[in-house]
Amino acid sequence: MKRKLLKAVGVAVLCLAIVLGNVLAFSLGTTDGVWGQVDSTGGGAIDATCMSYGAATSASYTLYDVAGVLFNINVGPGGEDEVYTRKASVCAGDIDGDMSWADWNRTTTISYTGLGYYSGCASATGLFISEIVYDYMLYSDDRLGIEIYNGTGATVNLNTSGNQYSLLLFYADKDFTKIDLTGTIQDKGVYVVANTAMAAQITTENKTFSNNDYYRTVVLMNNYTPQVVNAASFGWPETVQAGSSTDENQVRYGQPSGYNACPTNGDITGFKTQSGFGFKGQQDSSFDPVEGQYFPVGRFCHYNLPISASNDFEQVPLFLKINNIGCPAGQGYVPDAPDQGNALTFEYRVNLDETVNNTSPCKYTPASPGFPSYGNAKPNQPGDLGPNRNGCADAISWTSSGSNYQTFRCSALNPPYDPIVTQYTVSILGFTPVDPGAVCPDVPSGTIQFNKVYTAEKTTNCFCVYAAYTKGQITPVVLKDLTAEGAEGGILITWNTVTETNNLGFNIMRAESIEGEQTQINPELIMSEFAPGDMFGAAYEYLDETAAEGVTYYYWLIDVPLNSGDQPGVYGPISAVR
Repeated sequence: MKRKLLKAVGVAVLCLAIVLGNVLAFSLGTTDGVWGQVDSTGGGAIDATCMSYGAATSASYTLYDVAGVLFNINVGPGGEDEVYTRKASVCAGDIDGDMSWADWNRTTTISYTGLGYYSGCASATGLFISEIVYDYMLYSDDRLGIEIYNGTGATVNLNTSGNQYSLLLFYADKDFTKIDLTGTIQDKGVYVVANTAMAAQITTENKTFSNNDYYRTVVLMNNYTPQVVNAASFGWPETVQAGSSTDENQVRYGQPSGYNACPTNGDITGFKTQSGFGFKGQQDSSFDPVEGQYFPVGRFCHYNLPISASNDFEQVPLFLKINNIGCPAGQGYVPDAPDQGNALTFEYRVNLDETVNNTSPCKYTPASPGFPSYGNAKPNQPGDLGPNRNGCADAISWTSSGSNYQTFRCSALNPPYDPIVTQYTVSILGFTPVDPGAVCPDVPSGTIQFNKVYTAEKTTNCFCVYAAYTKGQITPVVLKDLTAEGAEGGILITWNTVTETNNLGFNIMRAESIEGEQTQINPELIMSEFAPGDMFGAAYEYLDETAAEGVTYYYWLIDVPLNSGDQPGVYGPISAVR
C-alpha cells in the first residue's frame, strides 16, 4: 500500500485547579467520538476510494486470564514441545498477556502428569489458567491440554445463565476457536480442557474438542459477546453515528481484497473488510483526575486490513465530545462562550504514516524488547502488538489541532479580591495497547507509549488513549505531527507543518515533569522554512544533545508568530527517554 496520512481529531479541554496550596480534582462524564468527512477538516474534498461510515456494538466480556500475547501468532505457548505451569505464588490471571512469562515455569520436557493436579495458590478472586501442555507431533495431530484453577473459596458454575465461561484459542492474529465450558469447578479444584489427541493420553479431562489448529494464545473469559457492525453508510457520517454514546464509531475506505468494486451501501461484510479507524468513547466511571494525572478519553482502533485499490486516504476529523465537565468543589465553571454549556467538543489530529510493506528493512526498526523476529517476519516497534510478520508496521501519532479549539475556565473566589480564573488544556499523553472491545481502565495498565504507536498489518490494533489536564494554549498553526524519541547523541524532536501563514519560527521548551519548570533548549530561534504569509508546510527536526540518559523529558513546541502582538501557540507535551 502507498504511504498515506491520517489527520484524525478528537479530545478535550478541561480544568483542574490548585487553590491555596490544595490539589483538587475535576469531574467529567461520558465521551463520544464522531468521525467527520474524509480528507476534510472543514472543506468538501473527498479523495478516499470506497469511503464509508458505520457504527459497531462493542464486544462484551470479562477477561480472567491471557496466556500468550493477544493478536500475536509468534509469542506464546505452542508450536513446539512446551509445558507452562503457574508459579505457586501467583493468585490471579494476567489480563494483559505476559510477554516476560515471569508468572510461569517453562520446560520443553513433555509431561502429562501435572494436568488435573495443580497445587499452588490457596486464595484467588477469580479463575485462572494454571497449566498448559503443548506436545508437538511431527506426523500426527499436536496434543494440547489446558488446566484451569479455582481458588475463589466457592464452587463456580461454568455455564449458568449470564455466567458462561469460555476459552478462546488464537491460531492467528484475530482468529480463534471458542470453547464454551460446562459443569462446575469445586473450590481448590481444577478443570482440564484437552483436544482429542491429548484426551487419548490422559484421564483427567473435563472437556474435549476436536479442532487441532496451531494455537499460540489461550484466553479465559466469561459472557463473551463479539463486536457486531450494525450500520454502514456511504453518506455523511452523522446518518449512522449521531447520538451514539455506546457504539464504536468507524470510518472505512479502500476496495476490499476479493471485491471487483466498492462495497454497496449497507454491505456489512464489505464494510468490515475495508481498512479504517474506530473510536469508542469512555463511559462515566466517576473517576475524578487531578492535574497531571492520566485519565482515559476513549479507545482508538486501526483496522489495518488489505485493500486492493488505491486508497488516497489522507485525513479525517474526529469530533470528541466530553459531557458533564465539572470544576473542583468550591469553584465555578466559566464557559468561553454563552452557548457553550458544560459539554464541549474538541479536536486533535491523529497522523498515520502507512509504510510500504515490501521494503527491507522496514522503516520502523529495530525490534523492541520481548518481541524477537521470526523467520521472514519484520521486527516490531514499541506499541506494536507483535512482530510485523505481515509486512512493515505503520506509525500513528497524535498532535494538537489549531482549528475548532475550545477552552473553558474555573473560577475560585479570592475575597476580598477578584475571583481567581484559571484556564486549562487537556493534552494527549500516551497510549496503551488494549484488546478490541475492552474497556480502558481509569489508571493505565502497562507501559505508556508517548505520542506515537505502531500498528501491525492485517489485523486490528487498538489502544487506550490517555490525557491529562495541563495549563497552556493550543497553537493556531496547523501542525501535521510532532514526535520525540531517543536517538544517537540525544533526543530527536521532529515536526511537520501543514501551513505557516503567520509564523516566524519555533522554540522548544523542556521539563522533567508535566508541571515542571520549562527551559528553552534551542539557543537561537528555529526559523520558518517559508517566507512570511506562505500557505505551505515544511519538515523540521532538532536534536536535544543536552538530554541525560535514562531521564524522561517532556517537550513543548512554541510557535512564534510574525506579529509581536499575537499570542504564541503551544504544541505538546510529548515525551521521550534518551
